[in-house]
Amino acid sequence: MSFTHNAQIAFSISRKIAGETDSPQIEPEHLFFGILSLQNSTAVSALTAIGIPCDKLKEILAPEVKEKKPTQKISYSEEVSTVVRMAGEIAHRWNHQYVGTEHLIFAIFNLKREKYCERRLKGSFFQSEPTVYIDLTELKREIFKIIDPDNVPTEPEKPSIEDVVRSLILKSRYADAEALCRHYRIEFDNFGDAVKESLGDF
Repeated sequence: MSFTHNAQIAFSISRKIAGETDSPQIEPEHLFFGILSLQNSTAVSALTAIGIPCDKLKEILAPEVKEKKPTQKISYSEEVSTVVRMAGEIAHRWNHQYVGTEHLIFAIFNLKREKYCERRLKGSFFQSEPTVYIDLTELKREIFKIIDPDNVPTEPEKPSIEDVVRSLILKSRYADAEALCRHYRIEFDNFGDAVKESLGDF
């Protein structure tokens, strides 16, 4: 399965950024920065449509460029290799014959949700914005509106925000619960107290 022109450019930018920051490997934050650099990409258009501040994220991710050293071989990290594999699987599930920025960004946020958030996204990746809430169902719908408007997935009945926060708290994902409240401009302390009262001690 081949990469689109924008996806190839994103990888090129990520390799350049990895080299400029003296990183021996291309990490997901380098690839994410590369994708965010492509204002005309499907990924950026879809993220913008669901209210994600791409310019702000790019500023947060902007690398501190170090003095260049002799060129070294730069490889993909294990996480980026996983992102590429997941992007290919996503493209296949969506019946696409290519891997584009939309598949890569969807894979990055799937990886974030599954295991990547604690170790990197809440560390060096989002230093100023520890957690960003992404509704992957909403993101997928916006992607399809752009690339395949005749096959936009049917929007399932959404649970209430309280139900979602309750679920996150039960899973001890307190930072994600707070991020969700912030995303919808809800006062987390008051909302959290109400949920905690209904749950008892946790």
